[in-house]
Amino acid sequence: SVPFLLTPGSLDPVTPPPLAEAVARGLPNARVVVVPGMAHAGADPCVEGIVAQFIRLGSLQGVDTGCVNAIKAPAFVTR
Repeated sequence: SVPFLLTPGSLDPVTPPPLAEAVARGLPNARVVVVPGMAHAGADPCVEGIVAQFIRLGSLQGVDTGCVNAIKAPAFVTR
């Protein structure tokens, strides 16, 4: 019954979204928020805000995850 938030990146090779979804199915109060264009160690102010809301509220209800739709993959570094 404990709230559980999973935030896999869409390109995460360690905990890919299908694996996160499988884990969430076994947790009655879980939510998966897939972060587009990110891998396992990706970070974004949007995701940090989602996690902060989740911790502050102590619940998944009322957590706004809409900002993930605007996340773009980071530029590929060539130098």
